[in-house]
Amino acid sequence: MAAPVVRRGQQVTLIASAGGIEVRAMGRALVDGTADARVRVQNLASQKVVEGVVAGPDVIRVSP
Repeated sequence: MAAPVVRRGQQVTLIASAGGIEVRAMGRALVDGTADARVRVQNLASQKVVEGVVAGPDVIRVSP
């Protein structure tokens, strides 16, 4: 089993991109996640919970 790349409670960067525009926001991982795994994260600015894919040690890509 692969080791988690993102840990629950870790601060991460949320990235959403569409049409050549990229938006970044700070978030907090709600679960552990391995590379390319779908995880739930909380946007720290809006407090909304979204789902995204682990793209790196502190990066989650979300769909707009």
